[in-house]
Amino acid sequence: MYLVVSKYEPLDKLTGKGGRNIPKTVAKFSAELTEMPSDLPVTLNDDDVGKIMRKAIIPARERAVQRIEMEAATREAEAMHAVDPNWRLQAAIESLDDVLKVVDVEGPSLDFGRLANLFTLCTQIGLVEALPTPGVSERTAQLMMLLAESIAEVAQKIEAEGFPLAGDGNIKESSMYKAWMEIGAARQALQTAMQKKRYVQTRSGESTKVVK
Repeated sequence: MYLVVSKYEPLDKLTGKGGRNIPKTVAKFSAELTEMPSDLPVTLNDDDVGKIMRKAIIPARERAVQRIEMEAATREAEAMHAVDPNWRLQAAIESLDDVLKVVDVEGPSLDFGRLANLFTLCTQIGLVEALPTPGVSERTAQLMMLLAESIAEVAQKIEAEGFPLAGDGNIKESSMYKAWMEIGAARQALQTAMQKKRYVQTRSGESTKVVK
């Protein structure tokens, strides 16, 4: 920013020069200055000060406030992004979509240990998200519905024509039977917990147990 002062120069009749206001730059200062410069080489009247305030100082102050607000909003957005689970979930979904596209093609076999880790993590994430919220029962119910839907899909897979029959030998030693027993035990544990919290009624004289 430049401070220009106009000074009238009288007309020189001999040379024909003058007779007009001559602008002269007397000071230069930053356009982002938010206070009147204290070291101006000229004394300004109130009108001059008012012009500088309107054209330079006040706009600079407004820009400074906007810049501070934008920086604060950016910091807040970055802080929220750092703890936002949803964009991470979206990235995970996209990665799993890629897995689904290649799992049936020729290539390395699916690592079920890692797949099991995903199931465990999803359950843990769902429970952590549900516990602090006011609607904890509704969120937990959503998680149980997802688990029930998964088991229903497994049932359809087993029922399909291409699924093999159990082999000869002690059926109780098979992995399928052991898994079924674990599901029964888990269901019993869930029923007991639901009964304690009065989400499921307990019939008088009735008891349920799973025998391996």
